[in-house]
This record gives sequence, structure tokens and C-alpha cells, in this order.
Amino acid sequence: MNIVQTKPVEDCFDGTIMQEILLDEPIHKAFILFWASEGNLDYYPDFARPFFKVHVKNCYFLKGIEGNRSLRIISYKQDPARNLQLFKEAFCRAQNAISSQTISG
Repeated sequence: MNIVQTKPVEDCFDGTIMQEILLDEPIHKAFILFWASEGNLDYYPDFARPFFKVHVKNCYFLKGIEGNRSLRIISYKQDPARNLQLFKEAFCRAQNAISSQTISG
């Protein structure tokens, strides 16, 4: 899974910045579960459209739906570029962790 594009979503009124992250593959369960190691994960697999959200303290919120090819990052306004970079680094760690599980499992 790779990031294809990031695009801004209309500014929020509460001092946050939202961006949509477009992916080349659908979001899968292993990817969602990875985020528990990065922040506080809420995952609702029994919803009609399995929803997840992650709060990475003092950086961003991440939310999406399993099976979709996009997710949203809601960043605190004080340093959105840094927060997006931190997300991208965590995204790479997720890919490496998932690849390692696939190879060893």
C-alpha cells in the first residue's frame, strides 16, 4: 500500500487542518491494527462499514473505513507540515511491520 496523493480538505473552524490521503490499495485490517502502536485506536469492525480512528497525541487524528482507498488526517494547526511528515513516517513503519508479518507468517 502506498500513498498516491494528499489533498487538502476545506479548513475546519476549530483550528485544525484536514487532508485526504489517497492510497493505491484498500485499507485492510492489519493496517488498522498497526495504529494501536502509534496512538489510541478506536476500531469498529462490526459497523456496516468498519470504521477506525486513531489519536496520536499532540499531532493528529486519523480516520477511515476498512476497504476504502482513502483516509483523513486531521492535524493540529500549530505545525501541520510536521504532523503530516510524522504521519508519513508512521505509515512507512506500518508498511514495514505488515511486510514482516506477511514474510514470517
